[in-house]
Amino acid sequence: VKVEWLEEIILDFLEIHGLKEACQSVRSSGKRLVVATPRILKPDEDRIWKFYLNLDADALLVRSAGLLHQLLDMGGSGTYVETLEKRIPQLFGDFSLNAANSIS
Repeated sequence: VKVEWLEEIILDFLEIHGLKEACQSVRSSGKRLVVATPRILKPDEDRIWKFYLNLDADALLVRSAGLLHQLLDMGGSGTYVETLEKRIPQLFGDFSLNAANSIS
């Protein structure tokens, strides 16, 4: 990515196929990497957080209340997850997360 003024790239993939490679490409460009997580997690995807933490993103755009709850229960941003030897990156939410919370 050769746009000098661009500081951050958010990757938002419909499927996780190819996401790992795209993250490597952004990381090699020196830009800040933010990865958007799925809006809806299916019952068999309850451990998908491991995949997203292993991407080594600078931040996660969390769109699922369930995933946010899970990451916060683990300690939230900056918490070291020993089983993966990774830290939970900075966490952000967007309109998808807001529309799905219990208050709204």
